[in-house]
Amino acid sequence: MKIGAIKLKDYIKKVKLKKITQTDIAKSIGCSRSYLIQLTKGDRTPSIDMAMRIETQTDIKFKEWGVEA
Repeated sequence: MKIGAIKLKDYIKKVKLKKITQTDIAKSIGCSRSYLIQLTKGDRTPSIDMAMRIETQTDIKFKEWGVEA
């Protein structure tokens, strides 16, 4: 599991407390809910573009995903 995936999972837990759904989070970063779930499980590694969008929305740093430019 990638460090970014762990932090994304923690981020989702925090926003769920605010009644924000996984679908809302996925929309905010421009992906499907199923893709977001794959990222949180560490089953997928995001593209550079997706990692940058995640960083912008969540403050989970791009380099923590292990995605190389």
